[in-house]
Amino acid sequence: MTAEPHPPPRTSRTRRRSIVQVRPEALTGLDDVQAALAALSAAETDLVAELEGMAAAPRRTPEDLLWDKSDVIDKLATQADSFLRIASESDAISASLGSTLKGLDLELRHLDKAIDRIHLLVDVKGCTTNVQAAMQKADWETAAGYVERHLQRVRELGTPPPASQQPPTSPLAHRPSISDLDPLPTSLQTLFPHQSTIEDDMRRAEAILDLTRKELKDAISTEFRRAAADPSSPDAPAILRCFALFPRIGEHELGVTLFVDYVAQVLAARCADAARELHTMGSGANVQLLTKVLENIVALINQNAPLVGDTYGAGFPIYLVQRLYRESIAQCAPLIDGWQEKRRLAQMLTMARQNVDIGARELDAALSELVVLLQRSELYHRVLRHRAAQIVAQARATSGADATLTALLARIDADRALSPDTGLPLLGDLERTTKELSNHYIALEEVYLRSNARRAMELDTPHGGAGGGPLLSSCVDDVFFLLKKSVGRALATRDLDVACHLLQDFESVVNQDFAAVLHAKLDAQFEAFAADPKPDVRGALMMQLNNLQQLVTYMPKFLDDVERNIQLLVDPAASHPGQQPSSPTSDTPPPDPKALQALAKRREKVAFSLAPFNRLAHAMAHVVQDKLAAMFNTFLKAKVTALLRYLHTAYTMDEDEYLALSSANQFIGNNFRFTGVFGNLLANSKSELLGANLSALLLIMVSHWLAEWEKLVLAQRFSQFGALYLERDIRSFAAYVTAEASAATGTSSAGGADDGATGASGEAGASLTWSHALREKLAGIHQLVALLTLSEPREVFDYWGPKAIAPMPRKLSATQVRAVLLQRVDFAADEVNRLKL
Repeated sequence: MTAEPHPPPRTSRTRRRSIVQVRPEALTGLDDVQAALAALSAAETDLVAELEGMAAAPRRTPEDLLWDKSDVIDKLATQADSFLRIASESDAISASLGSTLKGLDLELRHLDKAIDRIHLLVDVKGCTTNVQAAMQKADWETAAGYVERHLQRVRELGTPPPASQQPPTSPLAHRPSISDLDPLPTSLQTLFPHQSTIEDDMRRAEAILDLTRKELKDAISTEFRRAAADPSSPDAPAILRCFALFPRIGEHELGVTLFVDYVAQVLAARCADAARELHTMGSGANVQLLTKVLENIVALINQNAPLVGDTYGAGFPIYLVQRLYRESIAQCAPLIDGWQEKRRLAQMLTMARQNVDIGARELDAALSELVVLLQRSELYHRVLRHRAAQIVAQARATSGADATLTALLARIDADRALSPDTGLPLLGDLERTTKELSNHYIALEEVYLRSNARRAMELDTPHGGAGGGPLLSSCVDDVFFLLKKSVGRALATRDLDVACHLLQDFESVVNQDFAAVLHAKLDAQFEAFAADPKPDVRGALMMQLNNLQQLVTYMPKFLDDVERNIQLLVDPAASHPGQQPSSPTSDTPPPDPKALQALAKRREKVAFSLAPFNRLAHAMAHVVQDKLAAMFNTFLKAKVTALLRYLHTAYTMDEDEYLALSSANQFIGNNFRFTGVFGNLLANSKSELLGANLSALLLIMVSHWLAEWEKLVLAQRFSQFGALYLERDIRSFAAYVTAEASAATGTSSAGGADDGATGASGEAGASLTWSHALREKLAGIHQLVALLTLSEPREVFDYWGPKAIAPMPRKLSATQVRAVLLQRVDFAADEVNRLKL
């Protein structure tokens, strides 16, 4: 195979690339190899010749090259220096030109100011002429319009406040003057050689305009005072006309001051007309008039605050609130003083301090009226402070746009007697008077409850008994009626501090003058009955037990009512149950942490005030329980123990005997005496005791009976049928006493002995509580029965141990379980002892 043909190489480099391109695998024959060798030899010859030519040529270094080009390089350096000089000269010319242009721009601005100053001078003179002409025609609107336009012109030429503080259309901007403008720059002296003359003319024109504006202000003020001279028949259109002109001439403070004084005069005139015949009326008229005064003040604020805000701007209604607040003090003070004189409040306080009896009716009427006074004052101040806080917040948001409003807020912040949030006094004269009346009310309300509670205990009248219901007396209902009435009045003041203070005082009255007296009477009657158990003494003892139990029963319901009603004072939002709370994803802002903390403190205060009532109720419940237990131990314990002789204790019976006894309905059935004897023990108590007391006494009897029954069971031997019969007796006994308890609490078909004293939880709740207590008492004997009814000893593991199917409470130890199992006559002792319990 021959080598592939190649194009004739034009250079040795081309030939070398051609040789390189020969593929060795293509050289298969000798001819191909010889041709390739010839090509390589030719390429070698060319390469040698090229290398020899390169070696013969002279060598040139970079220095030689630069030396050869030195002329060109020198020429380039000369041109570069020339360009640098030109650039430097251009920069200097640019800087000089920029400075010149900047100065020219400044001079042009100064020129614009000077031209504006000349235009302003013309405007001032024209405004003065137009205002004077309008005033001659009594055209106040036109004159005010010229002044307003001039003030706006000066405001535009002057240096305005930041845009964030004063919008371009803000009506709250303070009244500017020419003196607010910058002086004419000295650089324009060459253009305006009569600068001082222009300035003097401008100031003279401004002085004339100020004088004219003052005359306009005086004319409008005179017209306003004329229109408002008679508050009973004011010229309302003229008043509103003048009121709207004051802010147009820059007299915001004067206008709003005159207007709020006029509103206060209207209120004072109304109060004077209403109080003409007040001295001939009773004390209730003072309370009614004070209520109307406070309501009228709130109505006037709601009616006129939007008018002031729309005309003068947000924040200015605070003038109205402050003025009417001062007027409320002036109008309410004589009404409160007159009420105190008519009700002889000072004399009542003196009698209370000296423990002199005050007439119940007179004191009750005075307290009712005093509560209305306190309530109206509290609600008035709450509404007024809320409205003032809203207005002050708006004023602070826009105060930078008006110097008058800024000065007012500065005075509020500087006066420590004023609240910075509302602008009202921290403790005004009316509030101070209200606080004093609150202290008087607290003292008199405690005297009212204490004296009437003692009178109720003295006039205590028994009722009930002998088929007419349980033995009771009137003192419990009377005292709780008085307590609810006093607490209702305390809550009606809408003052949480007053309510909590009185609740603590009321607990002392209930404890010392009511519960302690009942307790002492109960102890005395118990000692008398123990010494001489006559029927009348027994009835008196039962009545005192019922009275004390009635106190325990009434107390939870009373506390529930107080907690529900006092929530209006703790959290006013709780008075709107229909309002749904905002969801976490809503846009409603989160509650204020300070508000939440204050709410928590108020709730803690209420809980602290109510806690003594709960402790008193629990203490009296323990007293009743102890007395019932003592009565049982003294008079009934032996009789209940004697009932054990009626039990069938031969428990080693067979099946035939079990069936015979079961069919005979022994023990609990109608054919046996246990029902009659046990019922006779409860017969007198059913007609004398309240249902709660009867249930408690029955539970004490059942507890003792079951304890004795357990002892009897542990001393017997059993067959399986005997254990089943014992289980039957226990179930029959439980059903019987449950029926008796249901009858006592009024849940059985026969009705209860007491229909209205079942307590806050109700009759069904009392029956359920008694059933739980009975189940707890039966737990021990039920466990004995469960062990005694097993078919074989190993079945104990169904109730005992980690693999128990129906585990029972471990009231018995392992040793006791073995002992109970050994009571079965058919269980082998070895098998029982081998149980790993």
